[in-house]
Amino acid sequence: VTMPQLHVIEKLRQIPLVEIAYNTSAGVYKRVKDCNGLVHWTLNGAEGAFQIALGAVTPVAVKLQQPINLVDDTLCKGIDVLQEKVPIVKEPPSQIYESAKSYVSNSAAAGKVQSITTKSWEKANEVLSTSYGNMALNGLDTTSNIADKYIDYYLPAEEDEENIHPH
Repeated sequence: VTMPQLHVIEKLRQIPLVEIAYNTSAGVYKRVKDCNGLVHWTLNGAEGAFQIALGAVTPVAVKLQQPINLVDDTLCKGIDVLQEKVPIVKEPPSQIYESAKSYVSNSAAAGKVQSITTKSWEKANEVLSTSYGNMALNGLDTTSNIADKYIDYYLPAEEDEENIHPH
């Protein structure tokens, strides 16, 4: 006598996020189980006890197979509805992450950045249009010209560079 087959388990395992979570958990369980002889022995004992309990419950589960199948079918339909209404659950977690990141950066964050950038340029232009701003720009131009002359004097271009970047 075998336990009734639950299709909902198979259906859940087809969801990439659930599959990755299951595989990760199984890997952690295996590492924990294999980390120590006493832990290995204890977990083997627990697995054995579970198998014995499963054997004892199986005849009851077989008698209740019809209601169990009804619940299983209902859960499977629920998963179908979820996948239809939220198709992203069928995507791998890395794709979900990238989609979420892209959505956030393209919506709210982009608007805030644009607003801050625009406001910053407005303020900068406002300051630079004053007489003090003009003096600062003239001073910056003068300083830049002097710096260029010093660079040309102390770091003259080699012949190869002059051909590439003519003055």
